[in-house]
Amino acid sequence: MNITGIKDPITAANTFASGGIPTTVLISGGKPSSLIIEHVWVEAYLPYGNYRGKIKGEGGYQWIPLDPSFKWYRYHSPAVNLTEAMGFNATEFISIIMNQSVVNESGYYITSVNQSFIRGYMENLTNSTYDYLVMHNLTILTLNELLGYREIIPEKLGVLPNSPPYRVVEKKAEFSEVPDELRHKIKFEVYQKDFYGVSSSPDFSVTISMPELAGKRITLSYVPATQDDAAIIEEYGGITNVPAYLVEMKPVLRVEGEAIAIGNPVTLGETQQFVMEFIAPGGGVDRVENDVTVGA
Repeated sequence: MNITGIKDPITAANTFASGGIPTTVLISGGKPSSLIIEHVWVEAYLPYGNYRGKIKGEGGYQWIPLDPSFKWYRYHSPAVNLTEAMGFNATEFISIIMNQSVVNESGYYITSVNQSFIRGYMENLTNSTYDYLVMHNLTILTLNELLGYREIIPEKLGVLPNSPPYRVVEKKAEFSEVPDELRHKIKFEVYQKDFYGVSSSPDFSVTISMPELAGKRITLSYVPATQDDAAIIEEYGGITNVPAYLVEMKPVLRVEGEAIAIGNPVTLGETQQFVMEFIAPGGGVDRVENDVTVGA
């Protein structure tokens, strides 16, 4: 279990599974002993025949598996178990937060969180932890020394291996690029909402793969539906001054400032619902809904 730093196979399997990695626990002697996990690596077409990749060659090209993500680690224990020393009970802390919040029926997210409680609790915990470190002369330690850390055990290979650094039980699939059904995606939708509820069809719906959005700024804003609407807003001295019933706006979804979806005209000040669905390979969906005020 060197990869995770977790000694118990069942806990390690749950860790992989919670990250969406299919995992099988192997039993030996009636006890969990090891894991089989699904993993992806790449292969490069390299001149390998004469020098096994050590120096550039011209012949003997082969597909060579490469997986720099797989590493062995050396673990360093923490100087002190702060969780135990401070008597911190994470389960109890989370339970208090959940009891004071509104939990979505799906259980995937909560709202109306008591931020004052969390802020006060964490301030008290921070102060008491600092007092403990001072009392035991532990403030001279680095963060790594205090909390423990792991470091990569470097491997310096003379030649390029022609097999992965682990035992491959089965190859389930090979492809030149990741299939669409195996990509993580986000779906963005905007619905009209009124006294009777949310409309059955969205103003717009757009689905984008997660890598395309990584590290990018995503915004939902509203623009005047027509030039006439823009002129009326300007005539009244800005959107905060114009009577709401006089103008219509359109919702615009942007990625890095570029519009990728535009909705239908809607009266200023009305309510719409902005929905994000986080879609995992295999069909798992986490849905987040937020009400937004048109033009706000």
